[in-house]
Amino acid sequence: MKPKLRSRGFVFPERVYGNLQSGRITERYFLYALDNLEAECNEIYCHPAVYQRSRRLSRDQEQCQVEFEALISASVAQKIKATRLRLASYRDLDLDPAR
Repeated sequence: MKPKLRSRGFVFPERVYGNLQSGRITERYFLYALDNLEAECNEIYCHPAVYQRSRRLSRDQEQCQVEFEALISASVAQKIKATRLRLASYRDLDLDPAR
C-alpha cells in the first residue's frame, strides 16, 4: 500500500512508536522510545492535551495531561538535544514519492 499512497502524495514516517502504548505514554516511555529509534524518520504517537486543573478530569483526560507533561519535560528535551534529533511535523516530511 505504501507505493500507492506515496504516488497520491501521502507522507508518513518509516516507523511509528506508541500505538501499543496508546493512552499510557509517560515520560519514561518517551525516553525509552528516543533511545530506541530505528529509522531515519520516526513518529512517537500520543494524544497530549492540557485541561483546567480546577475541574475533575476523566481518566482519559488525565492521561492526555500526563502525555503533554511528558512531551514538555526537561528530561525529554535534554534527550532530544543530546541525540541531535530533528523534530518535524508532517509538513516537513519529504514529499518525493520516489523515496
